[in-house]
Amino acid sequence: MKLYDANKTVHTAVDAAVATAKTNYNNLVSAADGVYDAAVTNAGVLSTLDTADSTFTGSIATANATFEASAKDAAAITARNTAYAAANTARNVVYGAVTDTSADVQYRVDRAAAETDYYDSTNGGFQDRFSVYDREGEPCPRCAKPIRRIVQAGRSTFYCPSCQK
Repeated sequence: MKLYDANKTVHTAVDAAVATAKTNYNNLVSAADGVYDAAVTNAGVLSTLDTADSTFTGSIATANATFEASAKDAAAITARNTAYAAANTARNVVYGAVTDTSADVQYRVDRAAAETDYYDSTNGGFQDRFSVYDREGEPCPRCAKPIRRIVQAGRSTFYCPSCQK
């Protein structure tokens, strides 16, 4: 067997493995998309958001009624504004938890989809797809904090201090 034929056989095997890996990733991405869609349309999640909105509206109405019944002096204004802030914070905590969860699921779906691009044995351009390598000071693609660089044994390592602990 000639070296060319041996290399061709290896490349054919690698290409077959790459095709299988892409299919597996595509299946995972489809499954992740389904999980994400279910999460953002989940009746329990929507009910939680509706309850948070209802509680917020009720708290604001109570604060306004209390203010209207008061002397409308500086203390009453401060009390009303404090109630507004507390109601807003309570609603934002619920919305923030749902939004963070949805954003994390979407990030994972997008990341899994991007992973399929890494499997290409012909172009050798893997280094072009690094998320943080050689990007010191640039914002992290996930959290936007600056990428840091450290030197270990004469080699550079780039990382996000927030995402990679």
